[in-house]
Amino acid sequence: MNSQNILQSFQVSSLFSQKMKKEIITYFQKLNPRQKNLIIQAIKSEKKIALHFIKSLKNKKAVRFETVKSQVESLQRGKIAVLEQQEQNEAQKQISLLFNSLQTL
Repeated sequence: MNSQNILQSFQVSSLFSQKMKKEIITYFQKLNPRQKNLIIQAIKSEKKIALHFIKSLKNKKAVRFETVKSQVESLQRGKIAVLEQQEQNEAQKQISLLFNSLQTL
């Protein structure tokens, strides 16, 4: 899984509107390689969790709604944490750029 695969998968996803997809893709492309790798690692770990959960469903006859709900909420919290970290990184980058521009004055 690399950044191109993620972008292609994201483009065909039906989770977000087209406008939101464009904004997220634009933002992702602006990230540096380290930030992209962090996101890729987070997606891989979330994928493993989801696959493990699906495999565990095969072995159970009845699935409680609360169990599914807690798993979904856990995945959503992970995604929110990644997005918050991205926002913090972007804010730090902008602060650094502003500080550098002030130093040159």
